[in-house]
Amino acid sequence: MREAGQRITGWCLVIVTFLLPLKLGSLAAMPEQPSMFPTDFLTLAVISWPPHLTGVLGGILLAAAVCFFPSPRWRTPGGLTALFWGIGLPLAALPGIINGSNTDYVWSSAAHWAGVGSVILSA
Repeated sequence: MREAGQRITGWCLVIVTFLLPLKLGSLAAMPEQPSMFPTDFLTLAVISWPPHLTGVLGGILLAAAVCFFPSPRWRTPGGLTALFWGIGLPLAALPGIINGSNTDYVWSSAAHWAGVGSVILSA
């Protein structure tokens, strides 16, 4: 069961990593731009997906990676790099949260970067 979960999680990570720039590479966090949610397969294949889906997919992949894979070794250079990018991306929005006048954009951007960070940590 664990090997099947690892295989499924690995393939889902490959698919999401391939689709990130193609389908989720639109405007990341523009409050003025409404998200388009596809209702049928044709619009799902043609339009770009809502950028808020990055956080959802990243959270699901991170939860699956924690459940099915052994704990990683963070002291390796690759582990430290993944940890830096996974935690550093959401923290990069901290000055905007503190000093920003439009907090809607900042919170949307922080959620988007947290999703990207969780995809990086699940890899």
